[in-house]
Amino acid sequence: MYNIKLSPYHGIFNILNQYKSDQAIFIVRDIEKKQPVLLSTLLMQVLSEKSSQFKGQPVNFEYDLGNNKNYYTFINVEPTSLKRSLSNLINNAVDALKKQPGTVILYLNCKSTEVHIIASIESTIGKATKMILTFVKCEAPNWIANKVHLNKNDTVIVLDDDSFIHGAWDARFKPILKQIPNLQVKHYTTSIDAINYINSLSTNEKQSVFLLTDYEFLKQNINGLGIIEHLQLKRMLLVTSHHDNHKVRILAIGLGIKILPKMLVAEISIEFTKSSDDAVIITPVKEYVLHFQV
Repeated sequence: MYNIKLSPYHGIFNILNQYKSDQAIFIVRDIEKKQPVLLSTLLMQVLSEKSSQFKGQPVNFEYDLGNNKNYYTFINVEPTSLKRSLSNLINNAVDALKKQPGTVILYLNCKSTEVHIIASIESTIGKATKMILTFVKCEAPNWIANKVHLNKNDTVIVLDDDSFIHGAWDARFKPILKQIPNLQVKHYTTSIDAINYINSLSTNEKQSVFLLTDYEFLKQNINGLGIIEHLQLKRMLLVTSHHDNHKVRILAIGLGIKILPKMLVAEISIEFTKSSDDAVIITPVKEYVLHFQV
C-alpha cells in the first residue's frame, strides 16, 4: 500500500484539471468512445489529483493494487467517464469525513474475468466503509510493455530529460548491477548526445544496446518516436506519461515499439536471457516504489 504524493509528471494532470472549461468537458463527453484503459495508471492519476485538491485537509490517499499482474489490467470503458465517477466517489467520501482525520484507499482486486475497484474510507482504526465498482476485464492491447528483456552484457541507455526517471531506473538497476557486473547503464538527458553515442558504436556493439527513451523532450527538435525511427535499433522501449495518447500509441505500433507508462517503472519485470550454464534471472519487481511529492 502506497501513500500518494505527486511527481512532476503527475502534476500536469492537476494543472489541466484546474483549467478545463465546461464546454471542453462536454466536447469530450460527446466524442469519447469505449477503449481499453490501463486501470493502475488511471487510479494513480485520480488519487494524485485528489491529493492536490484536498491538500491541507487531514485526509490521506493511498492505493493497494495487489500483485504485479494487476498493474497491467485493462477494462473497456470511456476513460473520462470512469475518472469522473471515481472523482465523485472520492469527493463524497471526503465530505463524509466532515473534516475529521481519515484515509481513502483504492484497492484493485482482479479475477479471471472481472475487476473490482474497491474504495475504502477509514475514519477510525479498525472501522471502514467500502464501495465496490465491478468491470469486465479485457485483453491487454499489443502496445503495452510488461517486461524488459536483457542480455548480461547489454548496454542499457536511459534517455529522458526528467531527472526523476533517471533516479527511478537507477534504483531498479542498482541491485541488478551487483549480480551482473557486465551490464552497463548509461544516462542521457539530451537526444543529440544519446544519438551521437549510439552512432559511434559498431554494428556489432549496437546489437547489445537496449534503449529506454522518453517521448517528449522539452526544447529539443525531436521526440522519442523520431529517435526510435532514426536509430533503427533492434531493442527499444518508449517510456512515457503519454501512453494514453491515441496518436502516440498508433505511431508506436506502426514502428513495432511497445510503451511503458512512466508510473510503472517501479513495477515492470526485468528479465535476462538464459545462458548455457544458468537459468533465467527475473529481478524482484518491488525494488523501488515511486513516491510522488507535492
